[in-house]
Amino acid sequence: MRTIKRFGMDRRGAVAPIFGLMLLPLIGLAGAAVDYGRAADTQAALMRAIDATALLLVKQPRTTDAGTLNRIAQRAFPGFLETKFAAELSSVTVTRTDRDVTVSAAGRVPNAFMQLFRKPETPIAATATAAWSETRIEIALVLDNTGSMADLIGGQRKIDALKRAATDLISDLQTYATDTNAVRVSIVPFDTEVRIDPNLYRNASWIDWASLTGGATAATWTGYLVDRPQPYNIQNDAPVLAIRPTLYPPLPNGGSAYGGLTIASVRPMTSLATSALDVKAAIQSMQPRGNTNISLGMSWGTATLTGSVPLGGPSVNDTRTLKRFIVLLTDGDNTAGWRNGAPTSNVGYLDSQTQLACQTARANAEVFTIRLLAGNVNLLRGCASKPENYFDVQNGGQLTNAFKSILNAITGTRLTN
Repeated sequence: MRTIKRFGMDRRGAVAPIFGLMLLPLIGLAGAAVDYGRAADTQAALMRAIDATALLLVKQPRTTDAGTLNRIAQRAFPGFLETKFAAELSSVTVTRTDRDVTVSAAGRVPNAFMQLFRKPETPIAATATAAWSETRIEIALVLDNTGSMADLIGGQRKIDALKRAATDLISDLQTYATDTNAVRVSIVPFDTEVRIDPNLYRNASWIDWASLTGGATAATWTGYLVDRPQPYNIQNDAPVLAIRPTLYPPLPNGGSAYGGLTIASVRPMTSLATSALDVKAAIQSMQPRGNTNISLGMSWGTATLTGSVPLGGPSVNDTRTLKRFIVLLTDGDNTAGWRNGAPTSNVGYLDSQTQLACQTARANAEVFTIRLLAGNVNLLRGCASKPENYFDVQNGGQLTNAFKSILNAITGTRLTN
């Protein structure tokens, strides 16, 4: 009897059977963790792909029908999906409203271990909604057309690199021009002068015709204008007929000083939905000549945005939020301009006026600046609305990338969930 009692009380050797009983659940827990990690990784990849697809779709014209959006999604989604593990996914579904686009997809990830417990797969799903933009955009491109723009950058003239990059920017912006008011652009070429269409504005009352000398008249004027007297040269005040310094001084011989070379005309605020080709033509008409007066270009860029220069005015009847931008590109320092009706080459004065013109511009728009090979770094960096809005460009590729970065900043699209 004592032997039997000792056997019943003996616990030696009990670990092995207990471990055997626990082994299967332990394997199950470890396998579940592995399978869960695979499913979570694939779920995250699916979500990223769905987000990217939704953002792509709301960059299409707002008038795009549901069928076309669905076809775009089916083509684009596989390229966005990056995952290390096999997954069986259903087709992407797209629904749209007047306000947003919703993209969904579901699927399953095969389990490696949990199949032993009759769970052969883990379901995954993702949905993203991206809003159509409720913002309309107006952009003034203030572009240096001075003589140094004929210099080479990467084997081509700087003016030609600028034409290509600016034209590409307009093409990209066209995809956001979903209606007449969605995206509007003005082009302001400048050197020490700007030029407007003389046939349209030959008799405009807001031009200071009394300042013409040497027998010049409105009938012989070729469209050139210079800086207004201080302080209106850097302010955004609209011209008032009774206050002569607010009027715009014409220059009778703007082309004759440069061997007959003419500066491209200012293109007033223009809808890209209806007139993108005209805007591109204005860019292609640019040619290098003359010296540099950045403050004049900035003042006119601001004016085309706000309508203080009566070139038709940018006002439209649209309740959407309006965002305004100025993109300034120059390749050199200030060298010449006009001070209260007289020419000046005082660089200190010209730089101070540029700082003030930039201050006025920033009060009316978000400002981006591009320094192309040369120019006053501190002046241009300080002109931009924030540090990341300043670009120091040393080659054609960087110029293209600068415009792409500006495009992304201007047209940022948001996910609503």
